[in-house]
Amino acid sequence: MNETYQDLLNELELQGILQKNTRLYDALLKFDRADFVRDEDKRDAYVNSPLYIGYGQTVSQPYTIVFMLKLLNVEPNNKVLEIGYGSGWQTAILTELVKPNGEVYATEIVPEIKSFGEKNLKKYNLDLTGRLHLYQATQGDLGVKEKGLFDRIISGASAEKLPEQLIKQLAVGGVMVLPIKNSIVKIVKTSDDDYSVEEYPGFVFVPLIT
Repeated sequence: MNETYQDLLNELELQGILQKNTRLYDALLKFDRADFVRDEDKRDAYVNSPLYIGYGQTVSQPYTIVFMLKLLNVEPNNKVLEIGYGSGWQTAILTELVKPNGEVYATEIVPEIKSFGEKNLKKYNLDLTGRLHLYQATQGDLGVKEKGLFDRIISGASAEKLPEQLIKQLAVGGVMVLPIKNSIVKIVKTSDDDYSVEEYPGFVFVPLIT
């Protein structure tokens, strides 16, 4: 069992999913997973598995988060939309990846989880950086349409089919990564009316609440 956060990152490196001296590795280093789980689960914060955070939601397995973030390939100054920020761990990593002038717009539909994630993010003063914007999602409405198009979109909860609402909010040339049923899907928008799809099966997620 991993005893430290560095042990967890070392495990991910040994699994071949994470490489040292990369932007993603350096971003992960800044945000200890133990700061984004419930107090009663801190002893398990460095286990490479999902952890329950209440109300039917989890903080995803570290391997899965790294896999999805690698597919997303966030670049400096990107404008990113995150659907369902949950505990806030992935959100924190995204705010680091968009530096120096990018922005992250993160939504959460469960009010209690929204408060939990916001509390965790404040441990790192991320609400004061100007790069992060948190929103209360509403039933039947995905994203933050009034903020225009996004370079990157990510969701950690599984949809039954590709959400057209999100495709419409993705800029041409942009990338979206999200689970559909038990697969991770990468969408690259190639024009206003078309996009490419890559599918990576074999994952398990909580369902997307819409």
